[in-house]
Amino acid sequence: QVETGDFEPLGLMVWDRQTDEILGTWDFAEHGVGRPDHVSMSPSGEYIVPSWDGNAYGTTAFSRDFTQQVKLHHKSEHSDLALLPNGHDAYVSVDYQSNAGDVFMVEIQTGQKTVLFPPYLDGTATALHVSGKAFNRPGWVLMSTYSTEPATHWLHKKLFAVELKADPTIVNLAHTHVVSNGYWSEPHASVNRDFTRVIFNSNWDTGSDVDVDAYIVVLPNGAF
Repeated sequence: QVETGDFEPLGLMVWDRQTDEILGTWDFAEHGVGRPDHVSMSPSGEYIVPSWDGNAYGTTAFSRDFTQQVKLHHKSEHSDLALLPNGHDAYVSVDYQSNAGDVFMVEIQTGQKTVLFPPYLDGTATALHVSGKAFNRPGWVLMSTYSTEPATHWLHKKLFAVELKADPTIVNLAHTHVVSNGYWSEPHASVNRDFTRVIFNSNWDTGSDVDVDAYIVVLPNGAF
């Protein structure tokens, strides 16, 4: 993402680190958009994925030279990019506007959307973060949930692994003990490449927005 020295957003670019070449650029003013909420490259390196709210692009995957695009979601939500077993990229997110608040994935290379599970259970709702960084265990992501008081269902205030396919296997890993009190109390869990370590933050039942510690869950090698 390119900005001026005064932090005025200009556009996007893709740079190939191995060849030291700029493969493509995309001008914000030309397309009538401002700074996106976040930008990332897909794990395969085939796509750059900016994410906006309030315009027609929403979250869109562009090819490295910006000649092709795939719209992934109409908004910018908590999400991450992950690898599938076939080597394709997956965008994993939540659709709070759907009837069941669907947690879903989109296979970027094909545009196919798959609903993973519904988080609206018996009139309850929850918020979540996604970590798709277990690149050595393609087909799995980590999710961490928060903002549900009291916790009444299986996914509330939990860390769990989700298989990236229809009717997925979901493995409960730990309770977060988060009592939501603003952004910094959210768990923001992240997983390592081998899915053997999960780090998350928690105010551990205090409800504080400043008394927040980091915790690590250690998993057996090859569990996923």
